[in-house]
Amino acid sequence: MSRCSSSLLASVLFVVLLAGCGEKKQRANPEVFGNGRDQVWLFRPSGTPRAAVVFLHGFGGQVEQTPANHRAWIDHLLNHGYAVVYPRYETIGNPAPGPTIVRAVGGALDRLGARPALVVIGYSRGGRLAPDYAALADASSKATHPAAVIAVFPGSVSKEEQRVDLSTLDPSTRFLILVGDHDRTAGSQGARQLLHRLEAAGFPPERIVARIVHSRKDFIANHFAPLDDSTRAKEAFWAPADRLVEAAIDRSG
Repeated sequence: MSRCSSSLLASVLFVVLLAGCGEKKQRANPEVFGNGRDQVWLFRPSGTPRAAVVFLHGFGGQVEQTPANHRAWIDHLLNHGYAVVYPRYETIGNPAPGPTIVRAVGGALDRLGARPALVVIGYSRGGRLAPDYAALADASSKATHPAAVIAVFPGSVSKEEQRVDLSTLDPSTRFLILVGDHDRTAGSQGARQLLHRLEAAGFPPERIVARIVHSRKDFIANHFAPLDDSTRAKEAFWAPADRLVEAAIDRSG
């Protein structure tokens, strides 16, 4: 992505942040620890967490590297009793973000003091990294196994980045891959690439759902739609994520 495109993306993300409203029932102050790419935001729900959600941000500069753009969705997750872990994982690029995320999430879960069912939600670049994190976590005896991975408008693997072997993924993991029909930033290339990687790793195809998010008269499924908190955005992104988290809770019980 060019410098001009990066600046435009950061600007648009910030505008969306200012325009959003979202649920107001619970607005928890997160615990923030770590420095630089190891910085992590840990959101705790009221009471014992029913699940933990790892939320991986997209590419978009300093604003996107914080939870600010996604607070409406994070607050929604908190209202359902889920803890949320938001790792920064990079400042100006990170050629090996997977191990950074594993380390950050492990530290956050240790602070949480509980190991509930774990689900990963990744947006844009985070959607591209979500399966890498899950594979590395599954390969580690110290990490918690993610029950589901939700890749929202995933980006593509760059030539400079570490290649993670997805063959270590637990075959019981459920995958949901979403592509926007008006996404001109990530398009469908990242999703196709992820599907090819999963196929090459021998991952069970019946555990994968790939879906196109269609635009409507009052909803445009462009790259920034997942940052919205409109009724249509909630139906397209929040609702299917909720169902996967609840299914993970049921299986863990």
